[in-house]
Amino acid sequence: MIKRTAVIWSATGMLLTLIFSSPVVGAQRYDVQALIELSGFDDQLAALPKAVNESFEYIMETEGVIDPFETQDIPLLQDAVASVFQTDALRNSLLTEMRQTLSTTDLETLIRFYLSDRGIALRKSELTNSVLQHPERFQQWYDNSGLYALNHERRLAIEDLEWSMKATVGAVDAMIGMQVAMQVSLSPALPVEQRLSPREFLMVAQEQREELTNAYLESSLAGLAFIYQDQSIDAIRAYSAILKTDAGQHFVKAINRGLTRGLFDAAEQLGVSIQDILAGRIGQGA
Repeated sequence: MIKRTAVIWSATGMLLTLIFSSPVVGAQRYDVQALIELSGFDDQLAALPKAVNESFEYIMETEGVIDPFETQDIPLLQDAVASVFQTDALRNSLLTEMRQTLSTTDLETLIRFYLSDRGIALRKSELTNSVLQHPERFQQWYDNSGLYALNHERRLAIEDLEWSMKATVGAVDAMIGMQVAMQVSLSPALPVEQRLSPREFLMVAQEQREELTNAYLESSLAGLAFIYQDQSIDAIRAYSAILKTDAGQHFVKAINRGLTRGLFDAAEQLGVSIQDILAGRIGQGA
């Protein structure tokens, strides 16, 4: 079940790679709200619920459901997913983490970068080539060329950017957290002999870390290569450089921690909703 859950949230994982893609705001404010608007993460938060819902619906339609669920539960499960993965809740989690992590100096450094010509050009590519907004074009690019078309120098630049963003690490942390949260919430609905403690659920989920990391890394690199296909190697390296600064790493870590916490809370609520679905069917004599 843990492995299947990871598949359901693959679209969520991709979000962590696409953290910078919004238009510039006019006012030069040095606060966390201005930063997430300038960096583009606010736009990605807005796109996340749709991506999660579509991923879930696709799996339900192509693979059906697993015990103890039945086909008749699919509409209720879809409603439950849509009700818990909400942009506002995720944004609040992210802003809380950023306020606790970023100093005024960090904010000034990052906002000045995103207001620069280079920052604006990077965001233009991120908007034009957003994987979440243009999945069909990304798939076509991947099938026609993908990572194999990159020369060695460009491949190294993309790999360095991925490392600077901590995209794979953040995605895997988020997926493991969601697995544990939902499993813990579902535990009361399981037979006594199948129940595990939160610590045991975490240990089981952590066993999937290496597999999830290996599986997600290539998709993360492909997403970045697609997004920045119009950018020069020097521009990509400059982006990595700003993210490697203290301010950049504080920002990346705050994003990953804030989003992981928000997704954990949503998955926990989803587990409770799923319990209600099962209880309702049992109450009806199913």
